[in-house]
Amino acid sequence: MCHQVCTGKLPFPVDNVAALIADKNAGPATPPGRILPGLPSEYQTTTMRAQSVPSRERYSSSAAETHAAIAALHGTS
Repeated sequence: MCHQVCTGKLPFPVDNVAALIADKNAGPATPPGRILPGLPSEYQTTTMRAQSVPSRERYSSSAAETHAAIAALHGTS
């Protein structure tokens, strides 16, 4: 969700679940910094981690992801 909030675009703009799975398995989404130059690199790292294919690499909860995103935007990560 952080990707869409900061860029206005879905990380995987598709019309159905099968296409979403195929795109996600094909590789990571476009980094949000390419869509929105000047985005803090820490925020981009947070966003990309939240979309990680191996679930063990993602945040343990949406609260943890939100905390990390806020900290990255405020430079306190």
